[in-house]
Amino acid sequence: MARYFLTLMAVFLLFLQGCTTEPSSPPPPAGQEPKTGGSSLSDTASQAPKPAPPVKNLYDEKADASRQVADALHEARQDHKHVLIQWGGNWCPWCFKLHAVLESDRSLRGLLRAEYVYVPIESKNVDLAASYKAPVNSVPFLTVLDADNKVLANQPTDPLEDGDHYDAAKVKAFLEQWKPAPLDAEQLLAAALGQARKDQRSILIHFGAPGASGASASIAFSAGRISSR
Repeated sequence: MARYFLTLMAVFLLFLQGCTTEPSSPPPPAGQEPKTGGSSLSDTASQAPKPAPPVKNLYDEKADASRQVADALHEARQDHKHVLIQWGGNWCPWCFKLHAVLESDRSLRGLLRAEYVYVPIESKNVDLAASYKAPVNSVPFLTVLDADNKVLANQPTDPLEDGDHYDAAKVKAFLEQWKPAPLDAEQLLAAALGQARKDQRSILIHFGAPGASGASASIAFSAGRISSR
């Protein structure tokens, strides 16, 4: 009986040891060193910050440049703007510097969007550039067109530089010089009233400012009755 009891105790102890012992790790594949803890090179690489995506190209090298200008002129006629062509290429650091100051300076950005249709065009379109008498051998180069496709200015950008960057004040002065003249509000209203009487339609006048995002007001004329909105 005692022998039977001792045998049961031995079996129980072996079973208990099997339940509490941590299983051993499987051997590494042939030719691979066992992992000893810490981060491996692959883990470190996966945790490293990913590089920033490349800067988006400013110039569409595959675009139809004539179509780009035609579309810009159409928008300019619709919104009473001028067209600003920036000739250059994605290989040109100064082209990106000029674009950067146009986008980063708040007053320049507002002026550009309110008064111009901005079109970066690859300087390889030499025939198109020649049609506007724009010497694109040195870029960036600026051409300003009115809504009727008339050249108003051909401007090298060297005079707008200041050391290793563009002077925002000089760029603003150029844009101010060649922006479209404001329309005469009284003449616009008189023409709209004449057309409204002819077509028996109402007139909606919206008071605001180019590029303004603040408060504005509207007045509606309808058969002799005026209502504000």
